[in-house]
Amino acid sequence: MPRRNLIWALAILAAAGGLLLLMPNSPRWDPSGTADFDPVADAYAKIRQEYLLEVDPDELRRQAIASMVDQLDEYSTYLPPEKAQTFSDRIKGRARGLGLKVEIVNGRVAILGAVEGSPAVNLPLRRGDRLLEVDGLDISGMELKRIENLLDTGASKEVAITVMHEDGKWEVVRASRGEISVKSVQALWRTQTGAWAHLIDPANGIGYIRIKEILPDTPSDVRVVLRRLDRPRGLVLDLRDNPGGSLPEAADICDMFLHSGVIASIISRGRIETLRANELETYPEEMPVVVLVNGNTASAAELVAGSLGRHRRAALVGSPTRGKHCIQRMIRLAEGLGQINLTTSRFVLHPLKGTALLETSQSPIEPHLVVPLDEAAAASLRRLEIQSEAIAFAQASPSTTDASSAAELSLADFLQLDAQLNAAVNLLRRPADMAKTLRAPDLDEKE
Repeated sequence: MPRRNLIWALAILAAAGGLLLLMPNSPRWDPSGTADFDPVADAYAKIRQEYLLEVDPDELRRQAIASMVDQLDEYSTYLPPEKAQTFSDRIKGRARGLGLKVEIVNGRVAILGAVEGSPAVNLPLRRGDRLLEVDGLDISGMELKRIENLLDTGASKEVAITVMHEDGKWEVVRASRGEISVKSVQALWRTQTGAWAHLIDPANGIGYIRIKEILPDTPSDVRVVLRRLDRPRGLVLDLRDNPGGSLPEAADICDMFLHSGVIASIISRGRIETLRANELETYPEEMPVVVLVNGNTASAAELVAGSLGRHRRAALVGSPTRGKHCIQRMIRLAEGLGQINLTTSRFVLHPLKGTALLETSQSPIEPHLVVPLDEAAAASLRRLEIQSEAIAFAQASPSTTDASSAAELSLADFLQLDAQLNAAVNLLRRPADMAKTLRAPDLDEKE
């Protein structure tokens, strides 16, 4: 590879202005600083010319880029080509795969159902069937993650799965993988029609929305749920285990609940942008909101929780968030070298003053009401969540055996299992306690 191309590949971090890669012949391209990499280019040339064995030049370049990114903050990452497309698709709300939902029970792989809108919906399967093989490979003893990868990410579009039905008969089912639209807005359980049941406490008019991640369609999906709830008397917004997502969509969600004011300040190199709420479409102020958070609530999800909490629009319940207030930009690399997710900005929730612009520490957001959740309960809730995500196969006749365990539980069962949800619902049921919580002094947050 010509030396000038290597210099460009290594200097890509200087071109962090957007998703488009600035090429050397562009009038905007500035080669200043690339001379720093002359020794690196010399080392690369020596390795290719004099090393005993043949080397893969693309692998050398990928490793060089990965090593540079490793010297940055913990959230900047390099994705090789085979992972870059999958990541980009996910951010856009798309995934590829079969969409078969399974779980391991007593060492056996049980079929739960299908991901909504996935190719697996039309398979001739039933909930409770056992998965034995994927493309002829015995999956007994495998970890769940590996089984899911075999089902969704095989080299071929076609996949053959061997199943054992409840009557003991074996069958090889052939299916095609395809594109799946990722649904990020959920509830605790589904109705008999397969729709999410967002009104969890009809007697008290309490609605519930779980946002698993913040994707392009998330704000519109939240609006649909709010319209269907038809002015509930209270709302639980569950952001636990939400890793974040798109900044504009996070601001849009905040805007649904904030009548006015600053959502957040976005600090980049040499630039500060203020995100402000407008009053064009606002969830009525008299309707209380509780936001559930935990240690896996991160990034854009923290922006939503923190902004609503700071404006006293919502009470935060759960455990401290992750403390990831930085924003990454996806940068595609030339010549198919993959992608850099580079930290280019960070958000600040409190008013900017003094040395705030220079601060780099990112503290977790503390909830108004800290409620611990033990590991056993968290594991049980995660299992119920996975089960509720699976919908019945299209060819399955309606029966109780196709209902998830989550659908068989009442709200009282969930409240007994989930201490954080219980605290949230109790706040919404007791307006005086809710008002007292929101009147509490601001928590000492340091960005």
